[in-house]
Amino acid sequence: FAKEALRDLVIEGKLVRVCRGLYMLPETSVDEYEVCQLKIPKGIFSYDSALYLHKLSNRVPQMIHMTISYDYKVTGIRDKNANIVFHYVSPDILALGKSTVNTSFGAQVISYDPERTILDIIKD
Repeated sequence: FAKEALRDLVIEGKLVRVCRGLYMLPETSVDEYEVCQLKIPKGIFSYDSALYLHKLSNRVPQMIHMTISYDYKVTGIRDKNANIVFHYVSPDILALGKSTVNTSFGAQVISYDPERTILDIIKD
């Protein structure tokens, strides 16, 4: 029953489907960082995205950078229109420098802290 009700609300224009299982009101803006975090809960924002989230860059990144463990399988995201770049690391170091930060819309997401971000940029 719930699927049909959601479908009807989308058809009527009362809801907008953002992605599978995620809907929003038509008059609201999409927080891409929050959506990415919901789609990839084990991902951590890194590189340019982390700099932007920590307000160390005033340039909005063209691509969203996320770091994930190399043994984590990301499904349903790898289409040609996705604007996400994945960086893979060992599970042993994935959580080093992990912090919580607010997006410009006020949602809490997981990002690397400024120190880890700068080290990753220098390393690459």
